Amino acid sequence: MRKTEVAALAVSLGILTSGCFATAPLGDGPPAAGTRIVAEMTQEGSRQMAPVIGENVVLVEGVVQEVRGNQWDLLMRRVEYAGGVGDFWSEERVTFESQLFGRVEQRELRRIRTALAVGGGVVLALVLGRTLGSSGGGGDTGGGNGIDPPL
Repeated sequence: MRKTEVAALAVSLGILTSGCFATAPLGDGPPAAGTRIVAEMTQEGSRQMAPVIGENVVLVEGVVQEVRGNQWDLLMRRVEYAGGVGDFWSEERVTFESQLFGRVEQRELRRIRTALAVGGGVVLALVLGRTLGSSGGGGDTGGGNGIDPPL
């Protein structure tokens, strides 16, 4: 495989394998352990949690580790601040009281859409690799001086 094909494949797969996620309402009751959630913080929640998660946080995302009454332990994935800027987390455990959240949604990986995106990315990478590889002046691959030997 040529360097251009490898580069095209790497870029395409990197973009497309980031996953096709969708959010859906959480439903009634607390989430089950292992559920990935995205939760809007209330103003009061943002104020109370500022010493732990930072000031002016409007949204948190994490994986539910445990629910004990109205306390939810999340393995934090990211926070978003007012103004749209955010920080990624490395699954640090943070405990929230559920009333500090506004809207809570479940975030799920859509396997079929992800598989289609990855398949499309592979096809795109192969097409790009062939196109870029064939137009790039590959030169003489015979290792000689470019003159055909006599028959």
